[in-house]
Amino acid sequence: MEWCDYKKGEINVKNCNNCEKRFKNENKKGGQALDIKDLLMQYKDLQQEIKDLERRIKKLENYKVERDKVRGSSSEFPYTLRSFTIEGYNIREIDRVNRLKNLLVKRKSKCEDMKIQIEEFISNIPDSRTRRVFQYRYIDNYSWLNIAMKMGKVHESYPRKIHDRYLESLKEKRKV
Repeated sequence: MEWCDYKKGEINVKNCNNCEKRFKNENKKGGQALDIKDLLMQYKDLQQEIKDLERRIKKLENYKVERDKVRGSSSEFPYTLRSFTIEGYNIREIDRVNRLKNLLVKRKSKCEDMKIQIEEFISNIPDSRTRRVFQYRYIDNYSWLNIAMKMGKVHESYPRKIHDRYLESLKEKRKV
């Protein structure tokens, strides 16, 4: 299965099951390039999901050693009865844990790829002001008001208009 393809300011989710399911209602034609705004909004969730997956993977790496006590005798005379402690790993449990760990590693890799595609999209915006608006909004997770203040403006509509105009220009380019 391939992940989303970054292409000319759009994300193509033809081969991405997760994105295809998520955007099925918004894109009734299926398999075509989708509105980037929906995907950009996932950036924060992708960051959180990656942290959660890293935590789960780390937790799985700590295999539990199983211990038990058995009774037996010495191998030499006087063959006295004594207790032995044995320890080891449960092979079935290790196989299950490794399968789950591999699944989580693949999921983390997909999330990281998607995050990189979003970063590439923002990096490929030609206008510096527009690029900053997108970075502040989606990567740094600033509110519209904070973005405006960071850019030296007072009203939150300033960065929102820059944002919306750029997305509209992408839609217009796509129609042509």
